[in-house]
Amino acid sequence: GCSSLTTIEIGKSVTSIEEQTFNCCSALTSIKIPDSVTSIGDFAFSFCSSLTTIEIGKSVTSIGDSAFEYCSINVCYCYATTPPSIPSNPYSYPFHIGRVEEATLYVPAKCGSTYESTWVSRYFKNIVEMD
Repeated sequence: GCSSLTTIEIGKSVTSIEEQTFNCCSALTSIKIPDSVTSIGDFAFSFCSSLTTIEIGKSVTSIGDSAFEYCSINVCYCYATTPPSIPSNPYSYPFHIGRVEEATLYVPAKCGSTYESTWVSRYFKNIVEMD
C-alpha cells in the first residue's frame, strides 16, 4: 500500500479510478473525485482507514465492490443527481456497513428521496440535500 500518502489530487483528465488504485493508503484523510470520473473500481479506496471525507463528482455512474470498505467516513458529498450503481451481487458492499451509518451523505437539492429509495439508504442513515 501507500501508507505515507496523506493527500492526492486526481486530474481532470482521469475518467475512471481502477481496481485497488488507492487500496491500503492508511494515511489518506480525504478525497475529491472530479466530475471527469465515471467509475470507481473494486477496492479502489478500501482499507484507507483514515479516510473521513469523500467528494464524488457528478459524473460517477458506478461504484465497485468494496470501493470504500474499511474507511472511517464521516462525510460524503455525492454531486450526481442519480445515485451511482453498485454491483448486483447481494454480497457486494461498496461501503462498510456499520462504519458509515453515522456518516452524513450530502446529495443535490431535490434528490434526497431518489437516494433514499435506492441501495444508498442501506449504508447512509443521514441523507441531506445540499442547497
